[in-house]
Amino acid sequence: MRQYPIQQQRRSYQRPTAWTPPVHQQQPPAYRGPTRGGPYIPNIRAFDNIHCNTQTERSLINNCERYPRLHLSKELRKVELKLDECPFALDSVVNFKTDPSWTIPAPPAVEANGEPKTVVRVMLLNASLDEPSSESSVSKSHPLKQIKFLLAKPATGGVAAIGGAWNKAKDGGNPSNEKALIKTAIRYAKENVGLDLSKCKTWTNVLEIFYTRESGVQDRTVFLVPDIWKTLTEAEVKVYRQQAKVDVEAEEEVETDEEVEEDGKKVTKKIKKKVKVTKKVDKIVSRCLNVSLHGILEYDLRDADETQMEVSLFAEAFHELLSQQFGDKVVDILTKKKVAVEKEALELKRKREETEKERAVQQAKENEEKEAKRQKLQAEKEAEEERKKQREEEEKNMTDEELKVRRAEDEEEKKALAEKRKEEADKAKKEAEEKKQAAAEEAKKKIEAEKNKTTRTVTERTSMVDQDMVDTLAFFERSSPATGSLRREQLEKVLHSMGQFCQREVDTLLGAVGIVSRGQVLNYRALATTTTTTTKEVPIEVEKKEEKAEEAAKAEKEEEK
Repeated sequence: MRQYPIQQQRRSYQRPTAWTPPVHQQQPPAYRGPTRGGPYIPNIRAFDNIHCNTQTERSLINNCERYPRLHLSKELRKVELKLDECPFALDSVVNFKTDPSWTIPAPPAVEANGEPKTVVRVMLLNASLDEPSSESSVSKSHPLKQIKFLLAKPATGGVAAIGGAWNKAKDGGNPSNEKALIKTAIRYAKENVGLDLSKCKTWTNVLEIFYTRESGVQDRTVFLVPDIWKTLTEAEVKVYRQQAKVDVEAEEEVETDEEVEEDGKKVTKKIKKKVKVTKKVDKIVSRCLNVSLHGILEYDLRDADETQMEVSLFAEAFHELLSQQFGDKVVDILTKKKVAVEKEALELKRKREETEKERAVQQAKENEEKEAKRQKLQAEKEAEEERKKQREEEEKNMTDEELKVRRAEDEEEKKALAEKRKEEADKAKKEAEEKKQAAAEEAKKKIEAEKNKTTRTVTERTSMVDQDMVDTLAFFERSSPATGSLRREQLEKVLHSMGQFCQREVDTLLGAVGIVSRGQVLNYRALATTTTTTTKEVPIEVEKKEEKAEEAAKAEKEEEK
């Protein structure tokens, strides 16, 4: 074996010239058929890059895998989702109004004391999902754009949720107690935006974020959603801006006394000079924005601020709650379709079995008739042969006269049989002519009745759209504008993210709506449309009048041209 120097055996590392996505985001190579001498490459599973919505506790690694576009803090330890379904009203509107003149003083900053702190964030939900309507289904915006939250926008940039740290002197209690956290949320809502949330009775804990600081302190951030749609029912809900006194450097002209020489004498004169001074001025340090859930989810790795990260994590958690809610509806839709398809298949099987049974009975009856006829003919043939043999034995002992008489009797019998057959044929012919004449008379009567008929049977088709089904499936479509269709991969992702189905069950549910192979597309608008056919009697005169009116209108148009 030839030996190579060690330097030649080493492979030099080449740094990639372009950005390479993480492993969980890389797409496997397409299968191009079995290669010569190479292994079979199976298709990628539908659930390789899917995460279950029902997972409540998520470590740093889980969050990195779930949200590869989100910049996560180095001190983030874990995230806990406190809900398994979305309990909020998504059809209630709160009319938040802002004005540059509506301001409140910003509270003084609180310095960190090195102790563990609990930060309360208040997310003010303002949902305005459109009512189901077939007319607005095409132009209606996506639910993620209709669900909005009131967020603070500091003058330093970025967005943040309203709220701050729990303070024992101001809020009392213990941060592990929910009532103390609600007091903190009410206090900060009043201080930050001027809203009184003390009347809110339901405060839902959606998300908790845990940190391990460099000093070893364990901090926690809690996201609460109050039921403001039940308490803030005014026509306009005023939202205030935070204003603070800040130092600003400015130039001013001042007069000073200085001695100057004039004609050899020193004279004191007032001279104006520009000097820099520091003044206290009012400045807006924070204002509020009504941001859609879709807008909050449009983050990237450049959003490195911790408060921005917290809002993004809340938005992802809320989106997963909505996905779980709409996913349950999708499962119900597919299950009902599956039951309907199975019921229809059973009905078709029953009808087919009944048809086969009737056919078998009819066939058995025909076989019995054929067998009876065959047996009858066989018996007649055997009787005729027996009669013939008997006659031959009798004729052996007969004289010529007796034979002559018998031959004459045979001729008479043949003539009688021929006449009987002729009469039967004439009778059958007459009956056929009478039937034909009766059918012609019946057809003539129908034609006369149709001519004298005053109404006409018209068939109408009516299409009904299940708008709730359309809105449910449209939630998972990200195309803009909506195309009314979903790929199989998208539907598989929805079902697997529910965390309760195996691949066989997913295939069965999708097969119920005709999606049996990769690459197929479900037209959910067609799936939600039911067409019914009805017939009604319409007066013929009315139709004639309408036809005449149409002809007259056409004639007028031709004359104008």
